[in-house]
Amino acid sequence: MIGSQGRHFHKDTSEVMVHYNHDLDVDHSLLSVFPTLAEALRDERVLALFKEYDRRARKHKRAFHALGVGSLLSGLMALSWAALSVMTGAAVGMSPNLGLVVEGTSALAVALMIWNVLTQHHRKWRLALFCRERLRQWHFQKFLDGSLIGLLTVNPAEYRTEMDRRWAVVRQVLRSQLGEMERFEKSGSSDLELLHPRRAYADPQLEADVVEALKILRVRHQIGYGAIKLETPNEGAQFTLDNHQLISQTFGAVTLVGAVVLAAISFLFAVVLRFSLFPAWVLDVPLASHFDAARWSRLSSGLSLLLAVWSAGARAYQAGFTVLEEKESYQEYRARVTEISHILERASLSKDRWHALAMLEEESIAELRRFLRIKRRASFLT
Repeated sequence: MIGSQGRHFHKDTSEVMVHYNHDLDVDHSLLSVFPTLAEALRDERVLALFKEYDRRARKHKRAFHALGVGSLLSGLMALSWAALSVMTGAAVGMSPNLGLVVEGTSALAVALMIWNVLTQHHRKWRLALFCRERLRQWHFQKFLDGSLIGLLTVNPAEYRTEMDRRWAVVRQVLRSQLGEMERFEKSGSSDLELLHPRRAYADPQLEADVVEALKILRVRHQIGYGAIKLETPNEGAQFTLDNHQLISQTFGAVTLVGAVVLAAISFLFAVVLRFSLFPAWVLDVPLASHFDAARWSRLSSGLSLLLAVWSAGARAYQAGFTVLEEKESYQEYRARVTEISHILERASLSKDRWHALAMLEEESIAELRRFLRIKRRASFLT
């Protein structure tokens, strides 16, 4: 849902080649397959505004992640240096100026964190994403209004007049971005968030064409985009959501276990040192005289602290990218859309197919609400 994927179509609509990441930018070869619906399937003003919101969303998303990861890495560097100081007993082997620079990364972390908050990239990203997706929903939900789409065959001029009126309304609504997003997130009904009235089609053939077109543009797209997010690197990313989850969770778990084990070893060294618990036979070993329990206790304590810092960093990384929550959301949504796709394929009555399309739009609304709530919780050091 939170993305787009266009396709190149030949006359045989079963032949689909994914080649462009936009489901509103409908290829003209598909429009030629559904000439009656061409004006409704591709709306240039919707496409232009959608691209502007998409540009803003990507810009603020990149800035939020860059500042967040920067503050996280800077903080980890300062804390890692503190752990190394514990291991060595002092910041030995480093010039005062270099030591000041390393420790100063903590100040850099705070500065980046504050700058991220002040620039409000997180809020602006969510706002642009909300407007982008609501505009997409407005475009596709109009096909639930059979009376509106029916005007394309009986009175195209009246269709354009009505669409102009509805366009003015949705533009005005989207201008109240923050208030609309807050209201939308708190709303408990997907049906009430439909942006067009639901009215049946009078022309069975027109309804059949709408169903076929939306099965390609809406249903297949939703299923395919979920697969891309979960299984294919996209938007310049080097890892899929599965990769992100596996790497971050594994690293966080391993370093945490290592920290606990080393803390236990440090405790054992401390006990041995405090109560002189060396067995007599150990003291007879030539190397025993060179064994410094205090040094090894300090070393294991510092290394334990270092691993604990890295484990916390991995958890903060997951929280900033909301990896696990986003993955589960895409999995659930793809499963629901797949079921709706099966309903559409099995439905023999037009009212059942129309109802399935309405279910899809309601699921899209619910998924957007869930996604916004997930991203509201995204944070690195804040």
